[in-house]
Amino acid sequence: MDTVGGWNKGTRAEPAVPSTRGIYRRDDVFAFRCLVQREVLAVWAKRERPFGWSCANVINDVINLDAQFVSVGCKGSSTRGMEWRICFIFGELKLTDTLNECQYKLYILLKMINKEILHPICSETSSYIMKNVTFWVVETHRQEIFRDEYLMHVLQIALKFLQTALVDNYLHGYGDLPSRRSGTNVA
Repeated sequence: MDTVGGWNKGTRAEPAVPSTRGIYRRDDVFAFRCLVQREVLAVWAKRERPFGWSCANVINDVINLDAQFVSVGCKGSSTRGMEWRICFIFGELKLTDTLNECQYKLYILLKMINKEILHPICSETSSYIMKNVTFWVVETHRQEIFRDEYLMHVLQIALKFLQTALVDNYLHGYGDLPSRRSGTNVA
């Protein structure tokens, strides 16, 4: 195990290099700055949001935040070393910050379900997928349902959304339009 600055580096798990220091965990990901995030997010920024999430100010902030190119080769792919995706970590953090308490609890519950139930039987599921599910459910439903008294109902909606993605072996990335086939294989 390699140690840098008190952090103990683990074995690389594409694209991240996990590190620990006591009870703290982090993933270091090597990336290149992406300079075309506005063009890439233009369709996402302009799409209809009939239920009002997220507001125009947040959308404007997201498209102006830096993005990165990250190596994410698919397992078993003959071109794995040349496969990249654009990562919008700062934009995703901005969107996560706009979630209300119920929406954030939904995200946490989905991450717990992934870790305890799904990941042991399907190692391809991830917190990234759960974040996408959360964003899609929040955007495509009336904001009034995201209250603590409806949390289990909202969780059922999200699990049904996830079930459909798992059955289809496909989840639209949150920045995609549902009619485009450029999302994530989920299993």
